[in-house]
Amino acid sequence: MGVERSEYVMIGLYLKELPFDYWADEYLRYIEGWAEETLSIIPISNITGEGYVIGRVLVQGDSYAGLELTEIDSDDLVMDSEVLKEIEEKLKISAVEEEIRLYAFSHWS
Repeated sequence: MGVERSEYVMIGLYLKELPFDYWADEYLRYIEGWAEETLSIIPISNITGEGYVIGRVLVQGDSYAGLELTEIDSDDLVMDSEVLKEIEEKLKISAVEEEIRLYAFSHWS
């Protein structure tokens, strides 16, 4: 059995547990990263179950090349209220703007 790694830089909300069934069909668009969807649900690890980051992916690394040097414009970081509104409307998760953070992490599966 192999282990794969992907790196992410996201702006969003970190949750230890989701308030819904991760495998429910209605959430597939956020888990699979459908092209027309701006919101994503990324588990920190499918192996250890360390929690989830919900929000917008700003940068995604490659499992072979890793995370390349990427410039993130400050405009990308000033969208807390937009991300919060999207999380509340699409996933019905209540949060406050102060909980929206920038996260950089490796996803293991």
